[in-house]
Amino acid sequence: MNAYDVIIGSGVNALTAGVVLARQGKSVAIFERNDWLGGNILTEETVFPGFKTDILSAYHTMFVTGPAYIKFKEELTANGLRYRNTPAPTASSMPGKSPDDAKSIIFFTDRQKTIAEVNRHTPGNGNMVNTVVRAC
Repeated sequence: MNAYDVIIGSGVNALTAGVVLARQGKSVAIFERNDWLGGNILTEETVFPGFKTDILSAYHTMFVTGPAYIKFKEELTANGLRYRNTPAPTASSMPGKSPDDAKSIIFFTDRQKTIAEVNRHTPGNGNMVNTVVRAC
């Protein structure tokens, strides 16, 4: 019987761990209870027919800007990965003192649009976001 390094679940972190372990010469077995890979990075009809909801899909932006995707991007692309995104992949709601004060802030793939959006809600903070992103 073969010995495996077992990974439960097939989310982005699990798949990345599997790749890293396999490249170190380990025998890896990844087990997933669902009939798709990728964990909760998924869009499906959950509310009512015809209305698709992203289930934790905002996390994908953290993956594609992280070191694993950068390191494995060429190989993933060569093996058929076609990454898609929208111009405004992430938003956050901000409660106010009353329902009329509630706001939403949108984060765009265009950095300048994101800076302007953050500055619109909290003047000066968009510039700080830009500084932090450039430092990464």
